[in-house]
Amino acid sequence: MSSSSHLDKIKKLRELTGVGFGDCNTAINECGGDIEKSIKYLRIKGISKASKKNGTCCK
Repeated sequence: MSSSSHLDKIKKLRELTGVGFGDCNTAINECGGDIEKSIKYLRIKGISKASKKNGTCCK
């Protein structure tokens, strides 16, 4: 993936989710550049972060 293409995907993901650059970059890398999969990845990551903060366990 070219650098400008990668940055464009990060920008689009940030616009869609409101998530920071670093997390969007990680999501894009983990999901092979797929925006829809990246959104799902961030949702799952967000849920796990929230459950850690309030002390609940997500089994």
